[in-house]
Amino acid sequence: MFGLIEVLAGFTLKQFDGCIVEVGAGSSTTIFNKHAVNFQRKFYSCDNRSKIGCTEKKSKWHIPMIMSSFDFMEIFNDDPIIVFLDGNHDFDIVSKEFYFFYERLNPGGIIFMHDTMPSTKNHTYHGACSNAYKLRLEIEMNPNIDIVTWPHKIIAHGLSMVFKKHYFNNYYPPGEEREKI
Repeated sequence: MFGLIEVLAGFTLKQFDGCIVEVGAGSSTTIFNKHAVNFQRKFYSCDNRSKIGCTEKKSKWHIPMIMSSFDFMEIFNDDPIIVFLDGNHDFDIVSKEFYFFYERLNPGGIIFMHDTMPSTKNHTYHGACSNAYKLRLEIEMNPNIDIVTWPHKIIAHGLSMVFKKHYFNNYYPPGEEREKI
């Protein structure tokens, strides 16, 4: 999973401006910090637990935020290009996180959401995935948001990637019906 994120994040950061946001520090922290250094971008990592190796400042670009995502969202005032959501997997919480950051996401940006396709019903209880998969289902029904999900057989419990639509030309302006191919 992290190899995929690393490649797509690097490509996105080469093309577009904005900071990096991670909700739920962990293995991804090292990857995003590397990109923050390489592309000289601010990197916010938010986790409400002080995790050894994840929440310490890793570079001059890294801004660890040891607080809840809701507290972080109250003070966040930046323009993200990449957001990684892998904190609390409760639908109500991850929905608020998603819509908060989607509204602020720079055009061309990506939101990655982990654990959005549980492999068994047992994973939908508190723990691995909880009910975060319901947000993926909700987003898939929205014609104004592009989403791709790699299933649990490829990436543990699924990884969804949401794109902020951008329109570099007026061929397909927002809201216009697209021709079926």
